[in-house]
Amino acid sequence: MSETEEFDRVSTDIRQILNNQPSHPNALELYGLYKQATCGDVNIARPSLFDFRGKAKWDSWYARKGLSQDEAKLQYIRLGKNVLNEIMSQSLDLFSMAHTVKNVLPQVPIDVIRRDLIITNNVDETIARLLDGTVYYDMETEVLPPASVNEVKDVKLDEKKDTPKASNDVSSHNKESSNAVNNEPLKTISPMSFNTKAATFEKDPHERMKSYQERKQKLLEVAREHYIEKHGLDKN
Repeated sequence: MSETEEFDRVSTDIRQILNNQPSHPNALELYGLYKQATCGDVNIARPSLFDFRGKAKWDSWYARKGLSQDEAKLQYIRLGKNVLNEIMSQSLDLFSMAHTVKNVLPQVPIDVIRRDLIITNNVDETIARLLDGTVYYDMETEVLPPASVNEVKDVKLDEKKDTPKASNDVSSHNKESSNAVNNEPLKTISPMSFNTKAATFEKDPHERMKSYQERKQKLLEVAREHYIEKHGLDKN
């Protein structure tokens, strides 16, 4: 990912967060860096005396006068990531929610899921946003089967003994597991491929909503089938 792409991605995430938290302590600093990165040195007059918010934003931009646009981008990315990580760490349920979404949509990168959960703080809403294309992402090309509980226990036990046995045990356990069902190796689950584009653009808003709901329902059905296949569950 190029510096410009990273800047655009971080600024999009920050903008959505600040819409919900306009009084965030880093809001003015982020604004000043963003304006310096995109416009260069301040080029407008300071707002009027009674425009307190406008003056504060102008002062933050003016404070970066002389800073190159490239350096302002780097500082914005660095500060923006810190803010995102801070918000992420404050949510005790975020990681649990992220893995819930990941189980339903394993082809979506985990960092994309976490960033959207910071905004929505809701599993169902994030799944819906990912399915209907509100959130853009590059699908992971390969989704590995999750480690079993026994594998995790074996590794933890060997770590306590400080022996290099863990990797061998896990490797042998994987070989045994690969032949456990019908003597076939475990298969990786390929990403879902499903065309969500409407065949036509309906003029009637009610028809457009109906089309959207039908496509969304099909996507949810595909996601459920993918989840069942991944975990070897009974469809009935």
